Amino acid sequence: MSESHHQISSRVRVDSAGRIVIPAEIRSTLGIEPGQDLILSGDASGIHILTFEQAVHAAQQAFAPYRAPGVSVVDELLRDRREEARREYGE
Repeated sequence: MSESHHQISSRVRVDSAGRIVIPAEIRSTLGIEPGQDLILSGDASGIHILTFEQAVHAAQQAFAPYRAPGVSVVDELLRDRREEARREYGE
């Protein structure tokens, strides 16, 4: 999917089981495949459906301002846990 902000809209109906069909044009544009898991959320502005990849990208973008360039968050977490274990177990 490109990063353009072209919006596609379609009117859909909720069936008696609470299901909707995502129109083929939207599925194709967003790269949604049959059987793919999606993230569904809702707020005052409406219902939002994201692919898992889109949700991960959004989370990465949201936390990007808090990341120090060149610093591995995983390495920091491991270092912190090792220090905590040393303090707790006296190693």
